Amino acid sequence: TLVGSIHDVAVDEVAIGLAVSARCPDGLVEGIESETDDWTAVGLQFLPEPDADDLDLRVFRAFVRAVQARQLQPV
Repeated sequence: TLVGSIHDVAVDEVAIGLAVSARCPDGLVEGIESETDDWTAVGLQFLPEPDADDLDLRVFRAFVRAVQARQLQPV
């Protein structure tokens, strides 16, 4: 999904155990996630542009759904 976003600073390289899960068209990292099954971590680094409708709320709702789905998985 393409979004309108603004960047001030950004991650260049992710740490061991994390993977880039989203990039903007110019290649800048916009999202990272944990690669391990025993630790859930998600990071976003963009600000929705003012005309991005309810993007911030949609991102938050998707995050909540992902956490709820993770809680339902057997450990």
